[in-house]
Parts: sequence; C-alpha cells; structure tokens
Amino acid sequence: MARVFVSHASEDNKAAIELHKWLIEDGHEVFLDQDLRDGIALGDEWEQRLYERLRWADAVVCLVTSAYRDSAWCTAEVGIARSQGSRLLPLRGEPGEVHPLLIPSQYQYADMAGDPVVARATLREALHRLDAVKGWGWPDGRSPFPGLQPFDTDLHRVFFGRSREVDGLAARLRSPAAFADGTMLLIVGPSGCGKSSLVRAGLLPAMALEPDWELLPPITPGVDPVGHWPENSLTAPRNWG
Repeated sequence: MARVFVSHASEDNKAAIELHKWLIEDGHEVFLDQDLRDGIALGDEWEQRLYERLRWADAVVCLVTSAYRDSAWCTAEVGIARSQGSRLLPLRGEPGEVHPLLIPSQYQYADMAGDPVVARATLREALHRLDAVKGWGWPDGRSPFPGLQPFDTDLHRVFFGRSREVDGLAARLRSPAAFADGTMLLIVGPSGCGKSSLVRAGLLPAMALEPDWELLPPITPGVDPVGHWPENSLTAPRNWG
C-alpha cells in the first residue's frame, strides 16, 4: 500500500475523483483535497495541509491537462515534490498535454485520456514498485535515526554517504555477464561495517525502479531457505534482486 497525493486542477475534479477511485480500489492511502474523509476539512489551514501531505506522500500523481499546465498552484505542487525527491507519476488527462516541469524526455507519461485501462495498469505497477521499498514519503514527526539497528528499506530516504558503492553494485547487477562471475553477487565485510544498511536502504531502492527486477524480502536462511519465502514472492519476471 502506497501513500498517494493526487495533484490536479479544480477544473478536472471529475477525472480526479475517478483517479481517486482507482487508487482506493487498489488499496492505497490517498489524499485528494476535495475528498470529505481524507481531504481538506472545514476549518483546516489548507495551504499547510497541502504541504504536510506532499511530505507524507510516497508518490504524487499528476493529472496533466491544459488547466493543470496553466495553474500556478499545480506548478507549485510539482516543484515542491521535485525539491524533496518525491516520485512524480504524470497521467495525461487530455491528448497531447505536457507540463513544462514534467517533460517526456525525463518523465514517462501514462495516457489516461487515450487508454484508461492501460494507464491504470501502468500506475498500479509503478505504485507496486514503490511499495516494495516501503514508500518514498516522510511523514511529519518520524525520526530519521534507527539507533543501533541497521538502516532498513523504509529508511532509504535518509540513508546517505554510500552512493558510490550503491551505483557500483547496481551496475554489476544490471550487467552480470560483464561484471560478475556466475550468478550471485556477494557483499562481504566485518561485522558492523554497514553491509545490511548498504543493501536494504541503498541497493534495493535503487533496483526497485528497474522494470525487469522483482524485489524479494530479506530472509535468514536457517535450515529451510525456500520455506522462508512468501508464497507470492516466488515469481519474478526475469531477474531476481
């Protein structure tokens, strides 16, 4: 389940409500400003509520139309989401529309106007990949310090300082024939040097967005390694991470 912020222009309320329905049916927690239950309530300071929900969200789904393109506030929402590293998922709500901060050379669009069935499936897959790394948002009040525990996947937003190692490991996984001997990549080092944090909070989130990879939850093998895998995790498309 992902936390999703629906960014839209008020002129597109009808399409935004349909999008909200898709996301709720797929089991996600969704913020839509006009929703009576989860949106902006009577008496709320609406601007502060929007800022808080943008920080909270794992993904910002942008319903791109001509009204969205021309809206100063929608542009602000995109800018805020980009500045804090949120995942931006643009859906084209009108044929041919593109937002200047979401140019197609940088962001892949789904065409809600032309083919809503495919758009919904594409959105579902993108949010599934976010859920695999325990989200992308950071709710107010959450501590960024795990104490003596390793950084786990859900802390990847506050894991810093190992980008070179993460990039190197990801490159080896993407090109195993060129960089690896055999089919297994081992990460070794003395106890306490940060192996678990590097893999869980660094490498796994980097690979989660790769279209040909399926992430499996970590296990302690014991005497029955296969028996530890959840039943629905035994099908990966091509590559296993």
